[in-house]
Amino acid sequence: WSFASRRELWRRLPALLDVVAGRLALVGVEPLPLAQAAALAEPWERLRFLAPPGLVQPWHGLSPGTWEPEEKRVMEGYYARTRSWAGDVRILLQSLRGLF
Repeated sequence: WSFASRRELWRRLPALLDVVAGRLALVGVEPLPLAQAAALAEPWERLRFLAPPGLVQPWHGLSPGTWEPEEKRVMEGYYARTRSWAGDVRILLQSLRGLF
């Protein structure tokens, strides 16, 4: 589910139901369609599978702009390898700061 909005985070707000149901983590990697996930062949791209899919991704708290798919995969790989509770809280706080 999604809202029609210019802000990515607001648009994905209905996915909170998936977080409550346990299908998504609050912070995690971007959920990908199966065909797109199967196309990730490089070892550094597959690191993202060490972390669960989430409502908020690592780049949401960073400076606004469009990220290239390769940049997202690199950030997801780094997030998956260095994932921690404190890091998730930092990403959430940065994302909330970006909303306001």
